[in-house]
Amino acid sequence: MRVYTDEKYLQDIYLRRTGCNIEAGFIGSEGEEVRHGVRFRIVEEPEGSPLRFGKWLPLSTSDLGADWGGIDSWVRAQAASIAKAIILHKYWRNKLSVSFSGMPASFELDLTKWNEDHKKEMDEVNRAESQRERDIRAEVGGGKSAMIMRLLQVHQLKCRGGCGVEKASLRCSKCRVVRYCSKECQAEDWKYHKSICGLEESYE
Repeated sequence: MRVYTDEKYLQDIYLRRTGCNIEAGFIGSEGEEVRHGVRFRIVEEPEGSPLRFGKWLPLSTSDLGADWGGIDSWVRAQAASIAKAIILHKYWRNKLSVSFSGMPASFELDLTKWNEDHKKEMDEVNRAESQRERDIRAEVGGGKSAMIMRLLQVHQLKCRGGCGVEKASLRCSKCRVVRYCSKECQAEDWKYHKSICGLEESYE
């Protein structure tokens, strides 16, 4: 799978899975993979676990053709940066490219429709964001730093469950930064947030 950023200064992300083994990483400007990359193994959840998906255990990392390896803390740090980029796709919803052995034509058609539908949705979101930026610029004046800070504050007020609530009152009990409008939204987002909990800076 390839996640496109459609941004000049941001790298696309690739993800390749074979059974319980996963390799993920960033793609360079010339299409080269492993800039950097991390190899994971999916660990099955114990019977009775409320989680639907097993944890991704980072095993090794590589960068610019170096041998796979690395001490545990470095591998986890590299994995965290990839996890954060993947999770941000949940909000940016950039287009995807997917291929796998035996992929039916119907899947490719479904993916094409998914990309088209989400482009329309994101165009609408971007229009709303542009209007919000204009409103904030009028609120804080012309200072660029003040405007950026206010935009970050507005973003952190949103419910991370993806429900659209703009001002959520509940917080993650661990990092106290990410917000939710309900326990249901928090439970839904936990499978994503648990990988980067504590990595985000508060802008309050």
